[in-house]
Amino acid sequence: MNEEINILLIEDNPGDALLIREALRESSYKSASLFEVDCLEKAISFKDGKVVLLLLDLGLPDSDGLQTVKKIKEHFPDSAVIVLTGLDDEMMAVETLREGAQNFLNKNEVDHKVLDRTIRFSLERHMIIQQLKRVENELIQSKFFLEKAQEVAHTGSWVIDFINETAEWSDEAQRILGNEPGTFQVNRRTFFSMVHPDDKDLLNIKIEEAIHDKKPFELTHRILLKNGVKKWIKSKAEIVYDGSGEAKKMIGTIHDITTIKEAEEKIVKGNRMYSFISHISQTIVHVKDQHTLFEKACEIAIEQGRFKMAWIGIADFAEQRIGLAASFGTTPGDVELLTDYKYQKDGPIGKVLYGLRYFAVNDSKNDLGEEWSNYAKKRGFGSGISLAIKKYGKTIGTFNLFSAESNFFDKEEIKMLNEAVGDISFALENFEKENQRTVAEENLERSEARLKEAQAIALIGSWEIDLIKKVQLWSEGLYEICDIDKSKEPTIDLFMSLMHPDDLEDSISNIENAFLTHKDSSFNFRFKKKSGEIRYGFAEYRFEFDKRRKPLRFYGIIKDITDQKRNDDEREKIIKEIVQRNSDLEQFAFIVSHNLRLPVANIIGFADILKNDELEEEQKLEFINAILTSVKKLDEVVSDLNHVLQVRREINENKEVVYFSQLVDNIRNSITTMIKEEETQIVTDFTAIEKILTIKSYMYSIFYNLISNSIKYRQKNYPLLIEIISKMQDDKIIICFKDNGSGIDLIKNKKDVFGLYKRFHSKVEGKGMGLFMVKTQVETLGGRISIKSEVNKGTEFLIEFDRT
Repeated sequence: MNEEINILLIEDNPGDALLIREALRESSYKSASLFEVDCLEKAISFKDGKVVLLLLDLGLPDSDGLQTVKKIKEHFPDSAVIVLTGLDDEMMAVETLREGAQNFLNKNEVDHKVLDRTIRFSLERHMIIQQLKRVENELIQSKFFLEKAQEVAHTGSWVIDFINETAEWSDEAQRILGNEPGTFQVNRRTFFSMVHPDDKDLLNIKIEEAIHDKKPFELTHRILLKNGVKKWIKSKAEIVYDGSGEAKKMIGTIHDITTIKEAEEKIVKGNRMYSFISHISQTIVHVKDQHTLFEKACEIAIEQGRFKMAWIGIADFAEQRIGLAASFGTTPGDVELLTDYKYQKDGPIGKVLYGLRYFAVNDSKNDLGEEWSNYAKKRGFGSGISLAIKKYGKTIGTFNLFSAESNFFDKEEIKMLNEAVGDISFALENFEKENQRTVAEENLERSEARLKEAQAIALIGSWEIDLIKKVQLWSEGLYEICDIDKSKEPTIDLFMSLMHPDDLEDSISNIENAFLTHKDSSFNFRFKKKSGEIRYGFAEYRFEFDKRRKPLRFYGIIKDITDQKRNDDEREKIIKEIVQRNSDLEQFAFIVSHNLRLPVANIIGFADILKNDELEEEQKLEFINAILTSVKKLDEVVSDLNHVLQVRREINENKEVVYFSQLVDNIRNSITTMIKEEETQIVTDFTAIEKILTIKSYMYSIFYNLISNSIKYRQKNYPLLIEIISKMQDDKIIICFKDNGSGIDLIKNKKDVFGLYKRFHSKVEGKGMGLFMVKTQVETLGGRISIKSEVNKGTEFLIEFDRT
């Protein structure tokens, strides 16, 4: 399913709206057009298209509770409604079903599967209700025209002569009785033989009363035609008397009202099934375990669905048996039969257990085989159905229902039953999740001692604002966490003054939104202690309300999560290093398989040629020289790889304090001639951070390679400027190398910039080792390197190290 429908989300909480959007995007309704408003007024004035479905929050700024649903149904009578609710609103949500909502959805349990299923069931339920309303309107209209027609014409008229015991039937009357006019003589006896056995006594009583009281009579009853078809007819008659007061004739009409009665029965049946589904939904809200749910479902099937018997069985697939889990309307004999029933795979239960969603039998007395047909006849079952009960998509048992009526289970009936069983299956999954949660809570209780110890170690501060008295209180822990003088009066402004500037705007917005919506929330932030140290904090807050939902208190906690944040950063760093190492290994394997393959292949080829005794000395010498060339090439590759591996092994070299200015001076002295010949100017600024604790040889190699690369790839006939700057940023040491050289086309080459043997300037000699070694050494030291570059505009490298 991927329907392009219009959905209107009426939700004033941005976080809840985001949750719905994300769940919808991952559901089968991702092509639906989602419109969003944050109050009832905007929803009522919505004009952008026909809305098929509304997702409605009960608590809106301008409306609340059941009144919201009533107003929405007034303005969107042809749209399905799903109520969005929290844990404390579920009883209210159940009440909304009586006001016309199709379903309700707990915000705390929303994901794309739950949303997908809830929307689908709600739309199907809404469609069924709309169809029932149309049928009901058609029924009322049909009744009206039928009554008018009866007043105008006596369709299907007849006369019975009591004296001569003869009868006359109009052509239309004979057609109603299933005969072509003139082909069958209908008399009083033949007509009474066609009356349904259950209605004969009542019809005779009506006739006797009419004769005795000398009044007309009217009766709706059933007749059975020769072909077994049942019809509903409305009979009206008057008695004609002779001069002595004896009944002489009975004159009447019959009207075929089968279609109307079937429509009425369908409405009654639909209402009965809707009541069944509604009660199942309400039961799911209240019960907490599988056994109770099964027992209630069977009871509801009898009390609300008006079935004759209901039972639920759980399958033992290994033994090919199904055990009775719950039942209602059963006899002791039924229970004995079903307690440990061995099913057949090709039987109704077996077919459902092994793949079908349901299996219906609409003639239990003839379509179930001799044994079960006799059982159905004895118990008075006209039809039955088995429906699959699933848990996490796997069938675990069947819900079995039996009706006294034959042909009871039509297409719409089965669809509604599948919806109810789907609700039961969904509840089973929730029970499983709840059981898992309970186990987790029990495990948590067993470790309570360790948890209390951890809470004593972890510094947590609390605060509260009395919104009535306008009083604000901070715990000592909060003062200590934020390093605030305890003599200062607690205010929100004081707390905000400690925040990192980059987090201030979002934090203020979060708190302001809380006061506007009165919704619980939380956020992360950074704050600065007196020493200048940047720490990471977590804030969580809630509101306390009175009975009228007026906020009384605004309170929460502040926790220092710096260690946790650093651990997360370290974990992320390790993961990135692992990914990088895997990438390096792939590159190393590529080099070994490609850069070594050619010289080795050449050596093998030339060696095979030298086996030829017919080669002249001059040719042999030529091939020997070729072999030597390949050997040298092979040696260069092996030497380069050893150099790379050596960098990885030397990480344990002792660290020392390295001054950036000294590094640059040493490099200037070593390449003085090159700097002068190329008219290179090197400008440095290390005032922000002048030194670092690191491996000096690695840092020298990094600086040397980046400076020499800038000189090597300068723009010809253009003075070269190299700028090297250090700075601090969020506890990170940043070293920036920038030049105005020839640059690199990163659109084409970004993924290969730091690759081994990757070269981007064919006119300049080089092996493609420099940048690879720079990146390897930077990452070995625990840093990161990035590049910005444009052709003929220069290159900038940013190297980042943690401050130690």
